[in-house]
Amino acid sequence: MFIDDCEDCKIITGPIIGSIMMRTSKNCTFCTVTKQLRFRDCENIKCFTLCTSDPAVESSFNIYFAPYNVFFPHLKECFTKAKYNQNEDKNHISTPYDFTTDKVLGGGAPHYLMLPDEQFEIEEVADGDSPAEELYNGYSQEEPLVKDKVGDKYANSSNRFDQGDFD
Repeated sequence: MFIDDCEDCKIITGPIIGSIMMRTSKNCTFCTVTKQLRFRDCENIKCFTLCTSDPAVESSFNIYFAPYNVFFPHLKECFTKAKYNQNEDKNHISTPYDFTTDKVLGGGAPHYLMLPDEQFEIEEVADGDSPAEELYNGYSQEEPLVKDKVGDKYANSSNRFDQGDFD
């Protein structure tokens, strides 16, 4: 999937089998699950993701990473269909690969950071007029679907989706 020339957008996907490249975009929020994730010539991006390889950052700055934060009907089934395995697929958001040799761009801004705890937000995607219990097949935010493999940074907050098992 290629995402080009977006500005002030919110882009949400479910689990994707392949890779995603975001180019020449700025001031966006991006939520996805993918095997490979790349940013080139981007700025001011909040990226909520589960990425099973080290995300790549090139000629970009202020890319903020956080665990995948989207909750929608049949999410567990989507993980299974996209062939994600909670025992093997680790989230690599804390180890991006930076292709740019200087350590800062854009007037001293860092290329990438972890999103501060207070900016973590949950995205719930509804499906018509069905009650939440029907939509989520009995699951709630307190019963997480995606395992957070990045450590304690997001796991201990009582007001956030802690991303547990997904199969």
